[in-house]
Amino acid sequence: MFDNSKAFLDSAGVKDKSKMVLEEDPISLEKRYLEARKTAILEKAAKIISQISLEVDRLGAQVSALESVVSRGGNVADKDVATLVEMLMNQLLKLESISDSADADVQLQSKMQVRRVHKYVETLDSMKMKKPPEIEDSPNLRQQPAVITTEWEMFDSIPTTASPGHPSNFTWNLL
Repeated sequence: MFDNSKAFLDSAGVKDKSKMVLEEDPISLEKRYLEARKTAILEKAAKIISQISLEVDRLGAQVSALESVVSRGGNVADKDVATLVEMLMNQLLKLESISDSADADVQLQSKMQVRRVHKYVETLDSMKMKKPPEIEDSPNLRQQPAVITTEWEMFDSIPTTASPGHPSNFTWNLL
């Protein structure tokens, strides 16, 4: 290999112990920079999806725990369900921001996570629908027992105009 390089330099007119200046092609330098930038973006997207996947796994375990409580006839607080839905929606927003600028493999991973999040949210929504509405113990919402009676009071009807022969029971004082 050394012989080929020496022959090329000899044919180009370079003599022994000559000084040479090496210049890098700006176009190839820019191509390498763009490729490195693209690789860094893909690595960052893959790392974020991995973190989101771990968080969705953790939230999925909480959804499963709530689901098992409901299946055994227990009650779960609406606040817990709403908090889980909100946290899952935050992960969904993160996933949607990634899928716009990623390659096909990263987009596929993102879509898989989006499907998982949707499944967990649907599970939580179905738990909300199955759950009977809670009645709070506030004094305004307590229902008083209804009193049912058959004793009716009779009220005298008041005539609107005084008929002739009947004196008016009312006197009007106009100011």
